[in-house]
Amino acid sequence: LLVGGMFALVACGPSAEEKAAAEKATLDSIAMVEEMAAMQAQMEADSIQAAMEAQKTAVEDSMRQAMESAKPATKPASKPKTTTTTPKEEPKPANPFDKSGADKK
Repeated sequence: LLVGGMFALVACGPSAEEKAAAEKATLDSIAMVEEMAAMQAQMEADSIQAAMEAQKTAVEDSMRQAMESAKPATKPASKPKTTTTTPKEEPKPANPFDKSGADKK
């Protein structure tokens, strides 16, 4: 009876196909985890690169603004003012023959 029980336990164990399927599932899981880890590492590297470029741009912008504000305010060269005088018209003497004036009665 004891020998028969041992044979029964061995016969009821997983078959070679089942063992191969379990091994394949394990390898597939490992491959998927490695792929996900590689994708995450790439995303982190991309994120770090983007942050470094953003920081570089911010520093360049700050330096440009600092340089512009440090420049002395330059006024455009002023031209000497030339004044042109127009001859003033002298009032004309009233025309005694003009009937459109203020002498209307």
